[in-house]
Amino acid sequence: MGLKSQYIASCPLSLPSRPEHFAHFPIIVASLTWIDKPLSIEDLARMTGIDRYKVMDILIQLQAILQVPDDATAVTFFHTSLQDFLRSEERAGRFYFHISTVHPICERLLESAEGLPTLDSLLAAIALW
Repeated sequence: MGLKSQYIASCPLSLPSRPEHFAHFPIIVASLTWIDKPLSIEDLARMTGIDRYKVMDILIQLQAILQVPDDATAVTFFHTSLQDFLRSEERAGRFYFHISTVHPICERLLESAEGLPTLDSLLAAIALW
């Protein structure tokens, strides 16, 4: 059995037939897939604006493929190759979420930083980069 088959088979049976029918599933999976910084449950809740208990509900459904801590440590994939798998539309199929899925998080973070004295210099540095 290839990796793709193993990853698809290891997804919990409780997942709906279409991931997009599971509220907040795409943004949680995309955040873990595309944001390279290790994220705790609290980080995910704060960044996405989703209640912590709802983030936990989603993560618990994914315990077959994720290490879900009960404290402030990071949520991690059991196998690092799973992140690569999820970043490939061809390989991940319906479990693929384009990087643009995390754009609302970026917008939310920028909105919350608006008015901070360092924001203008940070944005200027990004524009020059």
